[in-house]
Amino acid sequence: MRFIVETRMGSVWEAVWSEYQKPMTFASEEEAEVEIAETLEDLQEAYDLGDMSSPMCRDEFRIVTLSVEGENQ
Repeated sequence: MRFIVETRMGSVWEAVWSEYQKPMTFASEEEAEVEIAETLEDLQEAYDLGDMSSPMCRDEFRIVTLSVEGENQ
C-alpha cells in the first residue's frame, strides 16, 4: 500500500506534490507525516522571511491511501 499527500486548494483537495513528473508517494502514513512536518517548517520559514503572505497549517494537508490497480487492499 502507498500513500500520497493532498493539499487543500480552496474547497477541493489535490495531489500537487510530485517527483520526476509523477505523484510523490510514501511507503507509510508516518513517512508522509514526516514530509508534511518538514514542508510546514519550510513554509513557516518562508512566511517569517516575508516570502509568503500567510502561513499554512497542518489542516491544509491530508494523507490518502493510493489505490493501485490490481493491488489487494
